[in-house]
Amino acid sequence: MCANYFCIIALIDLIHPYLFAKAVFKTAFLWLLKIWPSSF
Repeated sequence: MCANYFCIIALIDLIHPYLFAKAVFKTAFLWLLKIWPSSF
């Protein structure tokens, strides 16, 4: 159980930066899309 837990943590640690970047990009893109029309 403990070994499995550490395996999951390692996997999350490996994938996390990609998912974080993806989420930030998506949020920024949607925010830009929302703000852009109202600023002009």
